[in-house]
Amino acid sequence: MFIVRNILNNSPHRIPRQLTWLKECNEILRSAQKLRGLSDSELKSESLKLKQIFAEQRAGSREVVQAFAIMREAARRVHQQEHYFNQLLAGRALLDGYIIEMQTGEGKTLTALLPAYVHALSGRGCHVITANEYLAVRDQQFSMPIFNLLGISVGVIRNQDNRDARRVAYSRDVTYATEKEIGFDYLKDRLLIESEPDRTSSDEIYLEAVDRPVHRAEMNAAIIDEADSVLIDQARMPLIIAEAIPADAGEVERYRWCRETLPAFEPEKDYTLDPQSRRVQLKPEGRSKLVLEQKSEEMGGYRWHDLQVAMENSLTTSHFFRKDRDYLIVNDQIEIIDQNTGRVMPGRKWQRGLQLAIEMKEEFTEIEQTCTTAQTTVQLLAQKYRFLCGMTGTATSIAKEFEQYYKLETVQIATRLSSKRKEVKTKLFKTRAEKYNEIQKVVQELVEQKRAVLIGSPTVQSSLELAAVLEAAGIEFELLNAANHELEAEIISQAGQPGQVTIATNMAGRGTDIRVDYEVLSRGGLHVILSEMHFSNRIDRQLIGRTARQGEPGSYQFLLSFEDELFEQLPNEFQKNAQNYSQSLKGSEVPSRAIHWFRSAQHILEREHRQSRMQMFQHSKKLQQQLESLGLIPEFLTD
Repeated sequence: MFIVRNILNNSPHRIPRQLTWLKECNEILRSAQKLRGLSDSELKSESLKLKQIFAEQRAGSREVVQAFAIMREAARRVHQQEHYFNQLLAGRALLDGYIIEMQTGEGKTLTALLPAYVHALSGRGCHVITANEYLAVRDQQFSMPIFNLLGISVGVIRNQDNRDARRVAYSRDVTYATEKEIGFDYLKDRLLIESEPDRTSSDEIYLEAVDRPVHRAEMNAAIIDEADSVLIDQARMPLIIAEAIPADAGEVERYRWCRETLPAFEPEKDYTLDPQSRRVQLKPEGRSKLVLEQKSEEMGGYRWHDLQVAMENSLTTSHFFRKDRDYLIVNDQIEIIDQNTGRVMPGRKWQRGLQLAIEMKEEFTEIEQTCTTAQTTVQLLAQKYRFLCGMTGTATSIAKEFEQYYKLETVQIATRLSSKRKEVKTKLFKTRAEKYNEIQKVVQELVEQKRAVLIGSPTVQSSLELAAVLEAAGIEFELLNAANHELEAEIISQAGQPGQVTIATNMAGRGTDIRVDYEVLSRGGLHVILSEMHFSNRIDRQLIGRTARQGEPGSYQFLLSFEDELFEQLPNEFQKNAQNYSQSLKGSEVPSRAIHWFRSAQHILEREHRQSRMQMFQHSKKLQQQLESLGLIPEFLTD
């Protein structure tokens, strides 16, 4: 069985480096054993000696081995968790700037402490970037007592933190945060610097806290947890800083008029639908109808193109954007839901009129418009770091993209123990109602067996539908979605108990560690039901990875229907063919061989998203070159 495998460029000249890792890991184990006789104060003293050596840039491989050994011993003392050999190996690969693939449950949080500690010793700072704020806070709380024992300071960035708190957190040796918080803080700092180009560092002593940058002068090192989510999936969306501006009364009225006039337009006759890009385009007949419709006097003067865009946006939001799937309404505000994580994205807004179209759809009366003042991309942000590495449980399928976009090679780390995860045969159904009936039966049986059950659903809306089915059957459950994210820690802490049923969106996927009760393990472990396939196989794998971790027993099963949302994002011809096939079958359950329809649908969407990421990368690269040729700062751009 392999211990470490290079996924790309598996050429002979890379073997010596991996042999060096193996040799050093054995040395780390021997060194850590010797540290057991030291007191806590003596261990901290050894750490501070190393910090001096690293700060003076005199450290070599011997000091790296010693640092890993010290971290291993500190983790053992604080949490009674010492790094296994495979975790040491993964930590060493991270320190050499690789993306590592470790299977879910193999201890990436503990592994990340190793390279984070080495970078912290330099005194130049290290960012541990997580996929969401819940994980950032959780990992910071886990690591703080370990780092404190070694004389290393730790901070965390939360969405509600003011600039003073952020400045303190960034000044720590190790800082936990999401890429969104780091990116937006970076853009805000650039806006401050650009507003006063003659400012010197000594001037900042006399400035109010709100007027001083929060980041360090140099972005030193970043360790990316769930690297495929942060560096690949999130890279499809730019990070944008916008400021509120007075609402354009004419534009608001145009969108209001379009919303009221929308029923007069017929699909296929007046406009075409593109489910893959989620866009609507008016046909010549539709444009003629738009010209002839009676206009509102309050619309004022406008360009024909602006009215066409307003109508197409209104039709787009009517067909492709749904409440409780794409967004929530919280305190009279639109909160966008991240389709990759199932979480809300505070402060984020759609661009190019879509936000206004949705506000009209939801009949908002108070309209606040914004304009872009600065923006960047995840790719550009990553380039600002002197050192970059990452880890995830799902890297293999996108290893080429890591190398293409970030020049990061990917290696696989073997599991410590053989997996005991069992796959229960997939069942397919014609309708969503038939699928829900099967889910209810399966859950009822598992609850009677005192198993714990996690039901994954792709959206808030589908999670609410599942909740209604179980409630009608008298089955007790907990519901976790973007609408009640504040209960996440409490719900997850109970999800592994006997007879516990948890319905969750993607929030219960990446990074979520469900502690399974011993009684549940003795009865087969946690059972995961995937009620739909997601647009990416990697998201499915992450959800499956919540069970059977670290050699524990567990199982999972797909229960799917031809009315699942997966098909809604596909070309109309594909949707029609799939529906015609399902309707041609007798009975409610569909033959297992029909799974190819779902796999094909998923592959189509994965290809579309891959092309979207490539377009974003090429646009970002071209824009960077243009701005640099003009002597401008690449990340500082506006509309």
